[in-house]
Amino acid sequence: MPLPDFTPISAMVAADGEWEWSQLHQFVPHDVLEHIACIKPPFQTTLLYSSGWLWCGDCGFSVKSSYDTRYNYPIGRVDNVWSVLKKFLGVPRVKSFLWLVCKGCVLTNFERARQHLIDFTGCVTCCAALEDLDHLLRLCPIPQLICSSLVRQYRVHEFFTLPISVWVRVNFQNPRYFSASESDWDILFGAILWNLWLFRNRRIFDPESDQIDNVMSCSRRLRDETCQALASVAAQPSILVGARPLEVTWCPPSADSIKVNVDYGRRLAGGVTPCGGVAELWAVYEGLKCAMSLNVQKLIVKSDSREVIGILSSQGRRATPSSLLESIRALAAQNCEVVFQHVFREGNRVADAMTHLFSMDTFAMRLYLYPPYEVLEILHADVCS
Repeated sequence: MPLPDFTPISAMVAADGEWEWSQLHQFVPHDVLEHIACIKPPFQTTLLYSSGWLWCGDCGFSVKSSYDTRYNYPIGRVDNVWSVLKKFLGVPRVKSFLWLVCKGCVLTNFERARQHLIDFTGCVTCCAALEDLDHLLRLCPIPQLICSSLVRQYRVHEFFTLPISVWVRVNFQNPRYFSASESDWDILFGAILWNLWLFRNRRIFDPESDQIDNVMSCSRRLRDETCQALASVAAQPSILVGARPLEVTWCPPSADSIKVNVDYGRRLAGGVTPCGGVAELWAVYEGLKCAMSLNVQKLIVKSDSREVIGILSSQGRRATPSSLLESIRALAAQNCEVVFQHVFREGNRVADAMTHLFSMDTFAMRLYLYPPYEVLEILHADVCS
C-alpha cells in the first residue's frame, strides 16, 4: 500500500514517542523498517535542530576539515602525523630522525646556510644548486631511482609531490597505498629515509671511503632485522614483575543502586549486523526507560564501548545532533542519579550473551522476568567470582 502524499512524520509517531509500527508495516517494506528502527523519532522537548558541517565531528566548521576534505588524501580525517609516528615500530634512531623530518629540522645544506653555519647550499651528491629536505629525500637522483621502482606507477607523481608531513603520514598509516610489492613497507620506508641521510653524510665527511653500501640493500637488511626482533619479542611470554594478572569479572552494585549492563547485538547470519555505536546508545536508552519505570533512584549504566561512555559522560553539548542522544540525556536528567561507566568486555559477558537472543523479525523490546537458559552458566560464574 503506498504512503499517502504529504504525510507528516508525526503521524507515524505513537503517543509514547516511539514509532507507530502498526502504521509503518502497512506502507514500508521490512528492509526499510530495519533502517528506521535505528533512528529515534524526533519529539518536541529536544533541542532545536540546526544545520551542521558534516566533515567535522562536532558539526562545526573548521578550515582544517575543509582542507582535508578538499584534497581527499587516503588517510581522511584521522590522527595527525605525530600520533602516527608514535606507533612506529622501527629502530629508535630511525624514529627520532623521522620526527626531525616532520619538524623540518634536518640539517641539510640549505638549513645550515639559513642558520649562517655555511655558505654553500648545493647538493654534494648530484651538484644541484639547492639541497633542502625535499631534495634530499625525494628529488635527488638516488631517492628518485629507488622509490620509482617501488611505488605504484600510477601514484608516482603523487608520491613525489605531497607535502612532506602528509607524505610521511600516508606511508606509515596506509602502507599499501603507494607500495604493492614490498612487505612491511612502513618499516622499510623509514629505513630508506634513514639510509639516504647516512649516505649523504658519508659523501660529505668521508668522501674517500669505499664502505658506502647500496642504500636499498642496507634498508632491506635493516627492515629484516627489525622484523626479526619484533617477532622474537612477540614470541616470548610476557613477564609480570611485582604484579599479578588482572581478572576482570562482573561486580555487583551497592545496596542502594541498580546496575544496567548494555551491549549491542551482532548477528552475521543473513547479513544483519547493527551499527555498534547507535545500537549501544539504543540499549542505554531502553535500559534507562526500564529503570525509570521502576522508580530507581541511583543507577549505574555500564558499557564496553569507550566511545559511547565518552559521549554520554561529556558535559558539552557540541556533539553531533541526535534525537536518541537527547532522549537519553532527558531521561538521565530526571529525578534519578545516573552514572555512566566503562567496563571491560570480560565483565560484560551476560549482556553480550543476551544480544545473541535477539531477532530482527520484530522491533519491540523483549523483557525477561527470569534469566534465559543461555546465560545461566555465565551468571553462575559471576556469582562465584
